[in-house]
Amino acid sequence: MFKMEISYPEIFKQVPKDSDDFQLQCNKLSKDIVDKQKTILNVIENLNSYLTDPSHHKREYGTHILSEVISKLSSDALSLQELHFINKFYTDRLRDHHEVIPAVLRGVLALMSQKNYPDGGCTEMLSSLFQNVSCQQQQRGDRYNIYCIFKHCLEFRSDEIKSMGLDFVYGFISAIDSEKDPRNLVFLFGWLPQLIRTVSLGHLKEEMFETVSCYFPIDFRVSAQDSMGITREALAEVLAPCLCAIDDFASDCIGLALEKLGSSMRIAKLDSLNVLKMGCGVFSEESFLLHSTELWASIQKEVYSASGDYEIESLALDTLSAIVSRISSSNTDTFKALLSNITDTSKLNLRPDAKLFSATGKILEAVTKSSKVSAEHVIKQCIPLMMNTYQIVSTIPERLIVFQQLISIVAIYSKSYNLNEMEELKLIPNLCLQAAIEDHPQIRALGLKSLGILHNALSEEIRVNFYKSMRVYLVIKQERIVREAFHHCLIQLTSSYTKEVLPVIQEVQISSEDDLIVFMDCLVEIALISDDIFQFLFQKCIGDDLNTSTHAFSALKQVFIKQESVEFLENYLQKFDFLNVLIDWVFSKLELLNTRDKMMKDVGEVLRVIVSCHNCDKQRIIVEKHLNRVIELFGLNKIDVSVFVLSGLIVRLDRAVLSDFRMPDFIIEIATKTTSELVQVEAFQLIANYLNKLDSEDEITRILVAIETSSTNVDIARQVGLCTWVTKALVMRSHPQSDKWINLMVSSLKMHAPAAMGFKIVLDESYDALSTKSNCQKRLLYKQRFFTQSTKSINEAYDETTTAHLCAIAYMLEEIPQTVIKMQFEQLIRFISLGLDTITELKPLTAIFTTLDNLLQKKDPLMESYIQTLLPRFLKLSAFKDSMYVRCSAIMCVSGYATAGYPLHKVLPFKSDVIVALGKCLDDPKRLVRNKAVAARMYWYIMDEPI
Repeated sequence: MFKMEISYPEIFKQVPKDSDDFQLQCNKLSKDIVDKQKTILNVIENLNSYLTDPSHHKREYGTHILSEVISKLSSDALSLQELHFINKFYTDRLRDHHEVIPAVLRGVLALMSQKNYPDGGCTEMLSSLFQNVSCQQQQRGDRYNIYCIFKHCLEFRSDEIKSMGLDFVYGFISAIDSEKDPRNLVFLFGWLPQLIRTVSLGHLKEEMFETVSCYFPIDFRVSAQDSMGITREALAEVLAPCLCAIDDFASDCIGLALEKLGSSMRIAKLDSLNVLKMGCGVFSEESFLLHSTELWASIQKEVYSASGDYEIESLALDTLSAIVSRISSSNTDTFKALLSNITDTSKLNLRPDAKLFSATGKILEAVTKSSKVSAEHVIKQCIPLMMNTYQIVSTIPERLIVFQQLISIVAIYSKSYNLNEMEELKLIPNLCLQAAIEDHPQIRALGLKSLGILHNALSEEIRVNFYKSMRVYLVIKQERIVREAFHHCLIQLTSSYTKEVLPVIQEVQISSEDDLIVFMDCLVEIALISDDIFQFLFQKCIGDDLNTSTHAFSALKQVFIKQESVEFLENYLQKFDFLNVLIDWVFSKLELLNTRDKMMKDVGEVLRVIVSCHNCDKQRIIVEKHLNRVIELFGLNKIDVSVFVLSGLIVRLDRAVLSDFRMPDFIIEIATKTTSELVQVEAFQLIANYLNKLDSEDEITRILVAIETSSTNVDIARQVGLCTWVTKALVMRSHPQSDKWINLMVSSLKMHAPAAMGFKIVLDESYDALSTKSNCQKRLLYKQRFFTQSTKSINEAYDETTTAHLCAIAYMLEEIPQTVIKMQFEQLIRFISLGLDTITELKPLTAIFTTLDNLLQKKDPLMESYIQTLLPRFLKLSAFKDSMYVRCSAIMCVSGYATAGYPLHKVLPFKSDVIVALGKCLDDPKRLVRNKAVAARMYWYIMDEPI
């Protein structure tokens, strides 16, 4: 027995529908049904006084309660018998008062989601819905629920809607006809094509098409208040598949698209072209053949009259290509006539001086890519004419235009078909070869690029002839456009004919260092295409000629940088035992390499990449094998460049591996005694790498003490450099000792003005030795903490006799986030204004101007607040004699105040001073300064003029 202590009307009597209490009570009822404490029939019986009340308001309320309860049930909560009864109840309720209908629709939707929903229930419900509910007279949300019912029936009860035949089709058309809400339309159009393909439209197919086509083209404007995110493009995207849903729509759809394509509305053209293109995947070829003449006339008009509208032109060409591709298999007289019509029209515009030459070329490309039949027709009709034109025209620009278009068409054909199949194309490779050896660089570049494009179609004779010319390109410096084209060609030929290219590479004769540089640039492009070419480059690295080795290592570094795949590099390096061979060679030549700092730096960077390709276990083996060799060698010979080898082995190590090895003391010795700046910086960075990654506090303390001890007897510049890198390492990991070293950096500013650059180094994240690639620690907000601590210390130590403190702040402004600058702007403005007054160096002044200009461009209120402080200084620096860049930057900031939109009463008082000061800039010896002054002065002139 189910307990029915309290009637539901009593429970819901004082509960509003939209309240939380209402939802709570409905949840309780649905839970009771799921827990088998009640049945749905008990609920209906208990709600009887509401459901049968003469007042439609109470009937609506009762139905709403029931629908809410059903919607909260699990999908298997109701039995088949219960669903039969409730379905009959809701079917009858569709005849009720129009204010009851919304609650009924919600209930129907919930009911249909039940797994045990009875067979035939969908038919009964839809029949009643079509007979009793006028869809378009309902509210938007209720119409949406009706569409959801249709969609559910389509997805789960398609057999039933099929069995309803034309009754369903007619009822559906009547329901959706004249829908205007964009949200409902997006939903409806999303599944309408599936429905059209599922049911038989019979004699109503024309009515269905007209119901949908009345929305075409979509002319919908999103209101500023719209928050639903519905756009015209979204509607157009879902409407197009509805118009192209079945082949029966072909004639009407193509006719409609042609009509709208002739419209002056841009959106109508775009939508029409898109529908035609989409229709190619659905409509029969006969449908397009029937309209082929009109289609070509309309599309060619759009291409020829696009007037710079790339989107319309591109879509028109894609549509033409799709249509020609669709009808190519027919091979009828109509199709042949269409192709002839296209090529005959095109021939009239294939002169390089013709206004429509470019558009015609694009049309021919579109037709060529459509099918083999259409491509062969274009080539037979147009390629001989274009080749003849190329030979006849005399000016370089005209030859370039014709040759480029010629190759574009041939390249499209060569991607899918064999050039040697057509007689008209057999001379093309030879034409490209001739162009590749011409005197004019643009023709030469185009010829080389064309040989690369057509590499698969080049005969052996053509290739052999080109290899003779290729020897020149491999060593002789060329114009940039020619060099890039040759690299493209070289990559393609090497990929397809490696065994032919390799001997050419190996036999190259180098006669000068310039030849060597060009040759190595070429090897960079192809080194990883073939094992043999990589081995060739590697042998150049470890050969006896150290001059060649210098350039070869530089090339090898670029090869590794370009190759992003760690797995690929690891396989390559293991194949050649690269690491061991390289290090053995370095040790065998180390005394000779002691004066080749730049080369050894490249060696170190190559080693870094190699080490980073290995896991922790392999890294540990590498270090154990080679670290002691480096230490012993330095101990015997004091060779400074050994630090590059050590850096290559250590910098990219995983932190867990690095912690197992004590930092060699000789690194500090090199850092404090070497005479080479490159070696010194490498040693600084290696020490910083250790300090950042070590876990042992004892080892960190040992290194820091050793640094302090060793720094006492060295020059101030070296002390500052070492202090800078130590500080960077400690600051990045937020080490407790970082504050001490920051204070040392600040105190060094008074003794050594260039120390200001160190503050930029600490914040600069571009250094590989202290990057996340090198597994270094980088704590969150470390830049902000360093900046705050530094500015506080600088403020306390500021000395007016030097600009070093101001330069340090200027350098930091360039590296920290703008949010930090804005937060501390009130404290910084003093240093910024003093910097603008006293700094004479270009870099710190540029850093200040860049920061302030960014704030002006973003119309930051801070710049408005300090206009009296900053603008006069900008005007003064607009006449800065020592640097044009400072003058330009100052004028840009002056201009920024005029364009930022600050209140006129704040800006206008400065107008006369600005115009006078900028007037003097009009006589500046540099044109760039004069141009910026003219523009800025104009902005200030018109700022208070009525628009």
